[in-house]
Amino acid sequence: MRNLLLIYLFNRVLTVKPSEEIETFKDLQVIIDHFNQYPLVTAKKLDYDLFKKSFNIIKHNQHLTEQGISKIIELKSSLNKGLSENLKESFTGFVSGDGSFNIKATKVRTGKIQLRFAVNLHIREQEVIKGLAKFFNFKDNSYIYSTDTSVAIQIVNTSDVLNIIIPFFDKYKIKGAKELDFTDFKKAAEIVKHKGHLTEDGLNQILVIKDNMNLKRK
Repeated sequence: MRNLLLIYLFNRVLTVKPSEEIETFKDLQVIIDHFNQYPLVTAKKLDYDLFKKSFNIIKHNQHLTEQGISKIIELKSSLNKGLSENLKESFTGFVSGDGSFNIKATKVRTGKIQLRFAVNLHIREQEVIKGLAKFFNFKDNSYIYSTDTSVAIQIVNTSDVLNIIIPFFDKYKIKGAKELDFTDFKKAAEIVKHKGHLTEDGLNQILVIKDNMNLKRK
């Protein structure tokens, strides 16, 4: 019973190809040991964390209790109903490494401001980018851009930035130096929200913020 359940969860969560599917409990332990030593660093880590929690429940025979099996069902359901609070926090860690907050602005045309949140990855991780679009409930591919070697999701719609991206990262904090970029990004967004970018003074404030973000930060 525990073998069948874990194997199902592993193959479902990590969406492996039929030719690569895991078949025994022993194989699963090898996989767990491997990823404990070499952690996943893309959004797939979020799905893997679900599997690992289920694995540990069954490994210790807790699935034989009503509480244990209920927990497994809850973990499995979260694949379709969104991420738990802990996994959402893990997602911000992923974005801290591969995401960016940028402002495109020009003084030539007052009011021409673009707030942009982006995640850029190698083209082989295209499914991860599609997963991010789904994560934020962007249902079409207009946010996804690709070249021969890279793929990215770019959120530039002001409404999406103000109502989806900023509230999410306000609740689930960005880690490391990128937290400073998000703070500055949010200051610029606040100016845009109140139409301040349509004035010369407001635009100048945004340009100052922009010129002290990311690689230009002192």
